[in-house]
Amino acid sequence: MVVPRRSEVEEDSLEIVDSFCYLGNVVSCGARVASAVSDRISGAWSKWRELESLLVNHSIPLEERAKVYCACVRPVLLYAVETWALTERLEGLLASCDHRMLRYMSRVRWQDRITNEEVRRRCGVENLKHRLRKMRLKWFGHLKCRDENSILRKAMELEVEGRKPVGRPKKTWSKVVEEKAKHHRRYGRG
Repeated sequence: MVVPRRSEVEEDSLEIVDSFCYLGNVVSCGARVASAVSDRISGAWSKWRELESLLVNHSIPLEERAKVYCACVRPVLLYAVETWALTERLEGLLASCDHRMLRYMSRVRWQDRITNEEVRRRCGVENLKHRLRKMRLKWFGHLKCRDENSILRKAMELEVEGRKPVGRPKKTWSKVVEEKAKHHRRYGRG
């Protein structure tokens, strides 16, 4: 079956694409978050390189450099992440990027055998996975406070009809929030 590559909407012709960039976030069919994560990591390293002379300047106290990092680099890494259905692997990629930058900034090598937790403590930076959880729950709260007829509320509660593909279902954003909330209730922080 041939899929048309253009569609007519109210007398306008629109091209059908597999993915596009909207406000710096890659939107793709099939809920492929991996490409968006890759773009966020790439963007964060680009911002890091812009600020590298400041972030690795050891005449400036580490806590002050960490504040610049949290204000300028981390937001690039985490932009729109609260709307993604991240797998553990993708969450790990974001955390790994964050840890590499913090270690580089604080001159800590893996050979020094200092944990990521200790590096974050020295920098005064919150654990990235905790930050992600807070962002998701904040977004969830915004959605739940919306009017029942809101397009965002309808999209969140949408059930797609039709046959489901073979295999394990893709993780949805709602399932991620449910799992994290359940884990939080059971174990507290983490």
